[in-house]
This record gives sequence, structure tokens and C-alpha cells, in this order.
Amino acid sequence: MPSLWQHADFRLVNRHKYPSKPRNPSHLELSKRYKEYAGHLQAKNATIKYISFDLDLDSDYQTLAELVSSGQCHGLLSANMKWADSWDYRRWNKLEDQLLLFHSFLVLLGSYCPKLKIIRTQFNWTTESLDYLLQFRNIEEIELTSIPRVHPVGRKHIEDLLATCKSLKKFKIDARILPELVYKYAFKSNSLEVLDISMSVNLFIVEMELPKLHTFIAKHFTCYQKYTDTCFFAVLEQGCPGIRCINDVRCSVPGFANFNLSRQQEWNLRICYCSKHCGNGRNLQDIDL
Repeated sequence: MPSLWQHADFRLVNRHKYPSKPRNPSHLELSKRYKEYAGHLQAKNATIKYISFDLDLDSDYQTLAELVSSGQCHGLLSANMKWADSWDYRRWNKLEDQLLLFHSFLVLLGSYCPKLKIIRTQFNWTTESLDYLLQFRNIEEIELTSIPRVHPVGRKHIEDLLATCKSLKKFKIDARILPELVYKYAFKSNSLEVLDISMSVNLFIVEMELPKLHTFIAKHFTCYQKYTDTCFFAVLEQGCPGIRCINDVRCSVPGFANFNLSRQQEWNLRICYCSKHCGNGRNLQDIDL
């Protein structure tokens, strides 16, 4: 089976970023194209290992559901899902409808795709949404982009996810938490090897127990609070004995102490907001939530 038919990439259908296109296609036109594309994959009897989409579940859920339940996604390894791009958070009913369909799609993936190892998706941090995600207990990689201004990431959410997904090796989270809702987070896992909190805002990690973690990434991480009581470098040193890479800084010998970072290098990493490493607000950055 050609690799072309192993990736059901619906983003190719709505790539109206074509330079030659005189106008963007209408939503009805896009929905028709999605159906034709899914039908083409089914006609080719494609053995799908990867699925990617950027579409409105309100209109196009059925097309995805029919493809997943057709049996052609039994060997699916990776799902890359963007489904909340068009919603306006002031129109709560719109988001609620999309959430229900997102939950239904996760159920379908759990039922028809037993080999799924990677999930990348926009995510609404409610207990209900998390329960649907936690059915994938053997997942190895999760990337979650928070839907802004809806539900904050709770400490228990992180703890439950890491405790349940015992095979998880890579976790990427983009959490935008408003200053008045700042929590303190603990990351504990016996399997996690890579943790990426890049682009997150106000995600204060005060405890880590990650014995297998070798890479920590926090590019463009920032906060609105001037100082915290906890030094994140101390958290890394105590909880991640195997750490060998922090952002683009690498060390040949595991362990934070072996990085031998100067004070300037620690400042340049911009990952700690304690009074020692954030003196006079040195690391504070204003970003647009």
C-alpha cells in the first residue's frame, strides 16, 4: 500500500492557501470536498495509519466518523486534530456542540483504533473531556493545546493524566492560564521522557518526579507573577536525575548539576521565576492572551 494512502490528511483538502486560488472556498464547498476525499480513501481501500484534520466538527463530524468506523483505521497510530478554530468563545452553544462531537470522536477512536499511540489535539480541560482522553491508557505521546479563556488546567487534571497513561513518553502542553487562576502543578510519571510546556503561560511547576525525563522544553514560556516561592532549577535537579537537555542547552552527563550553568545562562533560559532568577522582573514578558 503506497504511503500516500496511509495518511488521511484532510488539511490538504482545505488548503486554500493555494497561491493560485482566486478566493477561499465556501464552507459547503469544503464539506463536499471532505466527503469526496474520504470516499476516495475508502474506494482505494486505504490502510490508514495517520489522520490529520482542521475542520468544523459541527458540519463534518459524520464524514470523519464514517471513515474511522469503516475498518480502514484499525491500524491507526496517530491522530492530529484541530476542531475548534472557528468557534467564538462568546457563543457558548457553538463550543458546547463541538465539545460533544469531539467527545464522540474520541469514543470512536477508542473503539476502532486499538493501536493508537499519538494524540495531538486542541483540548478543553474539564473532568469530562479528560475522562474521554484517559481511555487511551497505552498512549505514548500526547500534545494538548488549550482552548483559551474557557477552562483552566487543574493540578489534579495533570496528576490524573500522568498517573493513568503509564506508557506516556512525550507530553506537550500549551496552557494559557489567566493570572488570577494560577495554580501550582506537580508532574509525576515513571515513563515520561520528554516534557514540553512551550508557549504556556502561568504554568507553575513546583514538583517533579520524572526519573526517565531527559528533555525539558519551555521556549517562550512566561508568567505574569513576578516571583514564586519555588526555584524551578531546584525542582529539575531534585526530580529529574536523567535530565540532559533544557531547551537548546545540552549536557553529555545526566543530571542538572552537570550543566554547570552560569547565572547569565540560567536567566537566558527564562524558565524560572523565583526571586533569585527573576530579580527585578528580569524574565517578565508581556504577551497577548
